[in-house]
Amino acid sequence: MTTFRKATADLLENHDISVEEAADRHIAPDFRQRMNGIWIDRREFIDRITELRSNTQEINIVVLDEMTVGDQYCERHIGDLLSFDGRREVLEVYVFAVLDSDGRFKRVEEVTLTLNPDVVMPPMDAADDREANSYSPASPMAYPHTALMS
Repeated sequence: MTTFRKATADLLENHDISVEEAADRHIAPDFRQRMNGIWIDRREFIDRITELRSNTQEINIVVLDEMTVGDQYCERHIGDLLSFDGRREVLEVYVFAVLDSDGRFKRVEEVTLTLNPDVVMPPMDAADDREANSYSPASPMAYPHTALMS
């Protein structure tokens, strides 16, 4: 079974494989995604991920909550993205999904909130601040008001 973190790692961070190959691992052939009310199909999703991958210098994902019951999957995460032009965007994302019989995402519905990066997370280049604040991209401490559920 795929998870959001596994899919994101392959789709955005693993440059040893193509976006198409990563999508085949984690996204069903009849995939649809609804983000903030707008539906897209698998082809549009792959095109958006390809563009995001080519424009993103660094991405940190912190999974805050995650649960699977049967073919139903839900997850909440903070995404901290730094583009090559220096723009930084921090998002809190709520994900509700249905998995296919192979454990890949068949349908994903997301609601995304844009957060103030200076309030939520320390700057990406502030390694000392991260350590002082117990910040780690893999830790829920990056968003101190929540706890990681396993």
